[in-house]
Amino acid sequence: MRNLAFVCIALAAGCGKNVEQTDPVERARAALQSPDPGARRAAAIELKELGTAAKAAVPDLTTALADRDDGVRAQVVVALWAVGRDARDAVPALVAALKDKSRDVRLGAAGALGEIAPDGAECVPALAVALKDKDAAVRHTVAKSLGRFGPSAKDAVPALTGVLTDTDKTVRMAAAYSLADIGPDAKAAVPRLKEIAAKERDGNIRGAALNALQRIEDGH
Repeated sequence: MRNLAFVCIALAAGCGKNVEQTDPVERARAALQSPDPGARRAAAIELKELGTAAKAAVPDLTTALADRDDGVRAQVVVALWAVGRDARDAVPALVAALKDKSRDVRLGAAGALGEIAPDGAECVPALAVALKDKDAAVRHTVAKSLGRFGPSAKDAVPALTGVLTDTDKTVRMAAAYSLADIGPDAKAAVPRLKEIAAKERDGNIRGAALNALQRIEDGH
């Protein structure tokens, strides 16, 4: 009986070890520590594909936001984005990533913050500054993320109003829709929106401005 008990304990310990080795989250977490940047990138991609199931890897992904490889950091921000609200502890690091030298990292950080940050309090000021990013795709994503916070993004109204005249039309449209989502607290943008509604030739942008005006002035 003693031998049987010993064998059972040994088998249980071995099975536990095998489960740990084959668990995709644990495997990817370990790979994030690899000296090979390709392996680290692959690990971040695997965690991204696991989505919310990868929440245990949030501390590792947050640390990896400081990785020296641009490609690794770009995949890491997208992985955190995929985890969603369970990655909220990464918000301060993602705010810092808005100033990353890599356009792809800044883009991913802007999108991730719109999904992850609970109410925008920690990131609205930084996102407002990021509306001045040199890359139009980043500015567009920043503007969209600000709209996700609704009235909580009211401090970004001046910055959003400023990009209503952005050289990129997708940025202008995103700004108008975000001002609409902010609602009555975006009333400072009304004069600019009225000007766009009256003079803009692009029907989509004009429609976005009219929608914003209605929601700001009617409170709906």
